[in-house]
Amino acid sequence: MATRRPTRPATRRRNRRGGPRTAAPVRAAAARAVDRVLSSPDAFSLLIDRLEAEGWRIERAPVPLPSAVESAELVTPGRVR
Repeated sequence: MATRRPTRPATRRRNRRGGPRTAAPVRAAAARAVDRVLSSPDAFSLLIDRLEAEGWRIERAPVPLPSAVESAELVTPGRVR
C-alpha cells in the first residue's frame, strides 16, 4: 500500500508576494514623519490647517496668558487720556 503524502508540504511561511517584508521599514518611516511634524510648530500648524480645510473639527485648548502680563484697561477712542 502506498504511503499518503501530506496535502501541504511543511515549509516555512513566506510572504504572499514572495518579496521582502516591508512592514517594519514602513512603520519606522511613518514614525519618523510623525516626529518631524509634531516637533515643528510650522509643520504642525500646516497639518491642522489642512485637516480643517478637509472638514475636520479641531478643538484647541485655550492659550493661557503669561502670569507676567497684567490685564490692560480698554479705553474708548472718545476717552483717550
